[in-house]
Amino acid sequence: MPDLAKLTEDAVEIGRVVLPECGYAIVYGSQATGIGSPTSDLDLLYVVGTDLPEQTKQYLAQAVTDLHRRHRLRLDNEVAHEVKLTATATELSAAVSLVPFSGPDQAKLRVPVVIPTDAYLNSREFKFRLILGALTGPHLFLSGHLHRYRRDQHAAVRAIAVLASVMLAHKQTITCDDIRSALLVHSSGAAGKDHLGYQPGAHLEHLARSIVAELLGLGVLSQVGGEVYKHRRPATGNLLAWPAPTGSI
Repeated sequence: MPDLAKLTEDAVEIGRVVLPECGYAIVYGSQATGIGSPTSDLDLLYVVGTDLPEQTKQYLAQAVTDLHRRHRLRLDNEVAHEVKLTATATELSAAVSLVPFSGPDQAKLRVPVVIPTDAYLNSREFKFRLILGALTGPHLFLSGHLHRYRRDQHAAVRAIAVLASVMLAHKQTITCDDIRSALLVHSSGAAGKDHLGYQPGAHLEHLARSIVAELLGLGVLSQVGGEVYKHRRPATGNLLAWPAPTGSI
């Protein structure tokens, strides 16, 4: 396997050029969790303030490409670097506000399956899903403003908690197993990258329990006994008001 310490050191060095004072960087995906192949690509997200100047975007794309070549990693171009490498404050706010799941009328939350076309995978809607998945799936904090990262990560977990409640709206009582199943498999049977991108494992167990804690705090769930919870009411988007989605950096 590649030397993760050296990979992340190089990624941090890139961040010194592109990150504002209150920005931060994370690495997520298979390299971050150690489950990828020796040549799996390195999934990076640099959270910036406003949109980067074109020259900085070009530097970032080239620097990440060079990092992959130096470490002999496969470059995954299914989603363009311009889409997946950075998140502005506005984009992060849209992600944790569940914009990709608010429907055409923005009146009711729903979870559509991923459409694996070039147009969709490089759309703003899919970018928001990537941001949400990066912050709630297995990842490592690399550098930057730790308080900002923790606040955004909490907001992302709350957003996923609201989605889990929506997906389980038909159930009067739910368990951690129900939450894990909803995160792993869409009602249509779609799973993995075609759904929310989660995989079974310790991190999913931790996320499911964090979701329970969020929903208990929101009053969406109440404990019946043991690990069974009454689903008092399905969550709605207005429960995302606290913690406030990220504003400008």
